Order: sequence, then structure tokens, then C-alpha cells
Amino acid sequence: LGFSEGSEPHIMDVTQRALEHKRKIHDDKQVALYQEWDTEVFSKIQGRLQTAVGRVSARDLQARLKAQGDAYIKTGNEKLGVFRDVIGHESDYNPLTARDHTLQVYTGDIRDPVKRDVLKPMYERTLMGQSVQAGPVGKPMLDTKIWGDLAIHATPYG
Repeated sequence: LGFSEGSEPHIMDVTQRALEHKRKIHDDKQVALYQEWDTEVFSKIQGRLQTAVGRVSARDLQARLKAQGDAYIKTGNEKLGVFRDVIGHESDYNPLTARDHTLQVYTGDIRDPVKRDVLKPMYERTLMGQSVQAGPVGKPMLDTKIWGDLAIHATPYG
């Protein structure tokens, strides 16, 4: 290949070292991104959840869960069946009342470093004073309703 034996590195050695270096750089970036995500996203959400859980009294939680369980058992014994997707009158058992007590924490102020490149155009438009449309992030797709029956002759998607 134009290299004399022993004088210069072989092309395969050079290529191998370049690939290993590229792989190491990629792995280092992945580790750094994970550590940033752990600090900026996971730890913040985990801390907020722990604070919210700490505000709930164990006695109150136990009493509420016992009352919900008793209501379910009472209704199950009185009615033929209790289904989550069938909710009768207001006086009947409503399985969705437990949702009123779910823990919720605010996460709107958290910037996810994993989504940085995807959300960058939105942030830039906001800084320039342009309107930002909320919607799916990604490329436009052909509606599935016109996939079949040869309804597609020409589309803006190709």
C-alpha cells in the first residue's frame, strides 16, 4: 500500500486508531449527557416528588386508601359488576375519585438536555418574537387515512 514495513504505521492501524478515538469521544459525550440529564432533570423531579410525598401523612394516606377499598368492596357486593369504564349515576361508586389525590409536581421549568437539539428552533423563534406553534416535534407525515385504495397520486411528502 505504499508503506515500507516498519517505517510508517499501516493504513489499517491508522484507521483502527481513528475509529477507536471516535468511539471514545462518542462514549464520553454520552456519559456527559447522562450526567447532565441526571442533575438537571431526574434529580430535580425526584426531589420534588420526595417533598410532595413527605407532605402526606401516613395516617391520612392509610385512612383514605382504606375508605376507597371499603367503598369498592361495598359496591362490588351490592352490584353485579364494577367496571372502571362504566360509571353510573353520581350516587354510584366512581372508580375515578382516586385521581383527585394523585401526586403532581410542576416540571415546566425543567430543560431536558436530551431534547436540546430538537427544541432549539422553538427557543430561537421565541427569542426572535415569532409565534411558536405547539404540536408534535418531528417531520410531517402523510395521514394514514389516505394510505390505502390508491388514493395517493402525488403528495407534498414524496
